[in-house]
Amino acid sequence: MKRFTVFSFVLITVALLVGYLTLWSPQIYAHTDLGTSPVFKITENTRGPVILNLSSGNPYTYAIASTDSDSQKFEISPEKRGPNEKRWQELQFKSDNVPDYENPVDADTDNDYKITLAYGVDGVTHNHDVTVRVTDVKAPDKMSVPTLEVLMTDVNVSWTAVSHAALTGYEVDWVNTSDASDTDSETVENTSVSTTIDSLTGGNTYNIKVRALSSEGNSEWSDTAEITANSAPISVGTIPDQVVAVNGGTSTIDLDDYFSDPDGQKLFHSVSTSHTGIATISLSTSNLTILTITGNNAGTATITVTARDPFNSVATQTITVSVKNPPTAVGTIPAIVGAVNQAGTTITLSGYFSEPAGQTLTYSASSSDTYYVSVYINSSNELEVTPRSAGNATITVTATNPDGLSATQSISVTLTPSVFVGEADAIPRLGSQELLQFSTLLTYDTLIFNELHNGSDDANDWLELRNVSNVDIPLDSWQLTIQTGSGTAIIPFPAGTVIPTGEVLLLTNTEMATADASVLSVVAETFALPQTDFALILRSTTAFGDVAGNYVQGEPPLPETLPAFTVDTVWNRTQPVVFGYRAQAWGASTHRNGLGSPGYQPSALTGDLNNDGVVNILDLVLVASQFGATGITAADLNGDMTVNIQDLVLVANAFNNAGSE
Repeated sequence: MKRFTVFSFVLITVALLVGYLTLWSPQIYAHTDLGTSPVFKITENTRGPVILNLSSGNPYTYAIASTDSDSQKFEISPEKRGPNEKRWQELQFKSDNVPDYENPVDADTDNDYKITLAYGVDGVTHNHDVTVRVTDVKAPDKMSVPTLEVLMTDVNVSWTAVSHAALTGYEVDWVNTSDASDTDSETVENTSVSTTIDSLTGGNTYNIKVRALSSEGNSEWSDTAEITANSAPISVGTIPDQVVAVNGGTSTIDLDDYFSDPDGQKLFHSVSTSHTGIATISLSTSNLTILTITGNNAGTATITVTARDPFNSVATQTITVSVKNPPTAVGTIPAIVGAVNQAGTTITLSGYFSEPAGQTLTYSASSSDTYYVSVYINSSNELEVTPRSAGNATITVTATNPDGLSATQSISVTLTPSVFVGEADAIPRLGSQELLQFSTLLTYDTLIFNELHNGSDDANDWLELRNVSNVDIPLDSWQLTIQTGSGTAIIPFPAGTVIPTGEVLLLTNTEMATADASVLSVVAETFALPQTDFALILRSTTAFGDVAGNYVQGEPPLPETLPAFTVDTVWNRTQPVVFGYRAQAWGASTHRNGLGSPGYQPSALTGDLNNDGVVNILDLVLVASQFGATGITAADLNGDMTVNIQDLVLVANAFNNAGSE
């Protein structure tokens, strides 16, 4: 592709005129000069002329007197007149005999043409021999370095016009500096001083040079100029069509995600809309390039997005924007107020939202603070609200149609501390066999009894609870029940107490100077472990968490199956998934000479049946050897009174775990 301007034409015209005046400036002779046998010079590739002056006072004319082959190649013009009575004739080659220095056709083939000129004065004819010598035109001089400019994905090459009579054009050559096979050249007319190259590979660097062409030979190549070709921006994926709500609904798009410049240059974005009455647009370019679309009235508009690089190369994408009526809220969802263990509820959401086009709505909900309340949307599009702790929260419910338009409602939640059952209902009255079946109510996946010490005096009693779940557990809805043959005590936890996931809580009745400062601890003044057989029940308002102890309500003790819980001994939970009424669930601590330590991680290993400190194939064999056995047996790791596949899985999952103090 080439571009030629009026300015370029003017420059070339001036250059050619200067060349003509310089190289072909005609020689001027008077008749008196002919007696000196002059040598007339005419530049090759031109006809001349040689100017023969005529006297204004004594008229005479010139003629070619000789008739040989050299003379036949010339002609003398009729008399010509100019200002101030100037008169002359012109000697020149005939139009079909324009001389070529490299191919002389004179009689001696030496570019010297011998002719005889005659003129008459006062009736006397004078003949004079003259020589017309054809002079050589040299090839153009070496050109200067061209000027290069990137224009979009093209490169414009310009140069200074060459003044040369035989100039036929210019040649531009380019080569990729990193790929020698990527090379080409282009020839342009002698009237041009620029050309545009449109075949370069973006992101690549090229060396470009130029030379002048003439019928008398070409100039040397100029020194090279270097330039990196520009790559046009590209689209990255497709900007999705948008749906926004009428009367101010908005949608935002990060345009930087949808355009890229292969050369790493900064892109400049512009946008236009086909119908501002339907959708208006704005751009924010502080950090990212964010397009905001605002819906006005229902309808469809087309938005055109253009990404432009510094050299004005562009990439464009179009977006169809549909402006529609969104879902609306119907009425107000009532606030939730009540005790933690009583405020749980299920709300049918379909009656609280409407979709104007009759489309199906999808519901979602979130809690401002899941510490206090959690939410869930079930398959029937009902909102299930689960209180967790006393306090305040806000539930946000969103109804969304298939176009992505939505409406929301907020539900205020105010929760008071849990209301527990009376003391008489703290634990069911179960016999020994029924109590063993109670283990099926326990999941062992929230809170468990971890370690305890029953001192000879109440001041040294303490109990550890461990959070074995993957979430923090607030204790507002939990309580500890201690039961003996003589009565039941219910120990509430201080308000706001939370056990982080994987951590332990130390419960005492006095501040303990020996307690590990890194262990979470609380003081409950009414807490004390009895000196007689007792049962511990850890429960929330909705479920039983764990049980432990050696007292079976209403039944004689079963010493062969129940833990001893000897006074002044630290007992740790050696088998966390074994029912807490089973002796094998507990072991006397050997840590710190048997005194134990609040916060101490139990060293016993689940599945280590032979107590060798490693869970391995030997333990698996021991369980397998008793597979199918029922009743009390060490191989019944989960305490369900049967040795089965679940016990084998417990051992297999604990393979290669070594005990440590």
